[in-house]
Amino acid sequence: MRRGILGIDFGTTKVAAVLVDPDSGEVLCSKSKNTGAYVECRNPAYAEQDVERIKDTFDDVLADVVSIEDVEIVSIGLTGQMHGILGIGKDGLPVTNLVTWQDGRGDIPGRDGKTTLERMRERAGERPVATGYGVVTLFDWAERGGLGEVDRVCTVADYFASVLTGKPPVMDFSMAHSLGCLNDTSTGWDMDYLDRLGIKVSVLPPLVKPASVAGECASGTLDLQDPVPVSAALGDNQASFVGSVSGLDSTILINIGTGAQISLALSNDGPVTADGYDLQKRPFVEDRILLAGGSLAGGAVYAALRDFFARTGRELFGLSGIEDAELWKKMEESALRALHDDTGSETDGLVVTPLFAGRRSSPQTRGTIEGMSLDNFTPANLIKGILLGMVRVLEDLVDQSLLARRPFLVGSGNAIRRNEALRACAELVFGKKPRIPKMEEEAAVGAALAGAVGCRVFPDFAGACALVRYNMQGGAP
Repeated sequence: MRRGILGIDFGTTKVAAVLVDPDSGEVLCSKSKNTGAYVECRNPAYAEQDVERIKDTFDDVLADVVSIEDVEIVSIGLTGQMHGILGIGKDGLPVTNLVTWQDGRGDIPGRDGKTTLERMRERAGERPVATGYGVVTLFDWAERGGLGEVDRVCTVADYFASVLTGKPPVMDFSMAHSLGCLNDTSTGWDMDYLDRLGIKVSVLPPLVKPASVAGECASGTLDLQDPVPVSAALGDNQASFVGSVSGLDSTILINIGTGAQISLALSNDGPVTADGYDLQKRPFVEDRILLAGGSLAGGAVYAALRDFFARTGRELFGLSGIEDAELWKKMEESALRALHDDTGSETDGLVVTPLFAGRRSSPQTRGTIEGMSLDNFTPANLIKGILLGMVRVLEDLVDQSLLARRPFLVGSGNAIRRNEALRACAELVFGKKPRIPKMEEEAAVGAALAGAVGCRVFPDFAGACALVRYNMQGGAP
């Protein structure tokens, strides 16, 4: 009988699970399903999900994965969307919806004209937190009349670890950091900060190190024959890194989906400067930190450009039947032609900074197009310029000396997987050919690998990450 390590990712819109053979690296099963969990809220700025719908999806996905014959599941790891929280009662069941990372209540002005975030700063001082962070939601709940039936809060992945083990939720440092209320060493809750906000620390879960075992999945649960150890949920950024790179300390990861991130591991926090908004130092595995830069200029920007071209076709030429797939393909082909015609130079004079939705540190910032001339203002150059701009925004977040010391570039996320022109732009900007992981659902794969380390299937992350393979090679690790 083959062994299998199970990884589960509770994403923003779907639940994904992968079952990986820890001996060969083969993906034995991969399943995902949209949750349809968003609920209508009284305020359109709120972003909440029904936990029961997520559980129904979780049950459906897991039923398919654990039914694979002749495979013994030996470990379970979890990850999921960070920043957001849900409240659970004394019986361990949800008493609130999941308030996701997309929630906007922190930016809503109150009767005094000040936003929730502004009132937090007045009471507790400046801190790099944004709306959608767990501590902002907690403060908002407290301001609106207390926590009610909420006995404890946790992330959605922590909740499902609790469901699997039957134990109260715990939270590892990598996940806890996303709530916005860890102390300076990222090893404990910031008691002073919470006290100034009027939030009792008892509402937050106990903290554990990444890849710690949270408990066992009891016999009979998920139709498993024997108890299986379950690791505490790893943050989704950290899990995506683990599931994408074969060498933790030699690789730059760019993940481009709806948004975009650049990540690299450091052996210690050292003298690295990070503003806490656009660039963060996040707790990571084996006493490393993960330097993570986030950008709002990802696939959503490229989709806005697609919508612009589709609208142009409708409004100017009456072309109402343009198929999405056809338009995506034509845009990619057009950008590739522009890149090839440009004989390898990074710019033809048209420079796009595609900050359509601003930066996390400056939400009001907007994008620019510079260097337009009568010769270069063409659809192809605009497409190419936006793709290059998406990558340059990421590169600009991290000190060049850190990037230069890492010989390998890995690209993950649907946008970079599916778009050859975007991969070509990444190679042009970074000077390294991006490698694309063979195993999709990188966060779920990373959860599986982290769970396997926590459950001692692998002695360390070097051994676990050696399972990562690539479809497109940019040099050997």
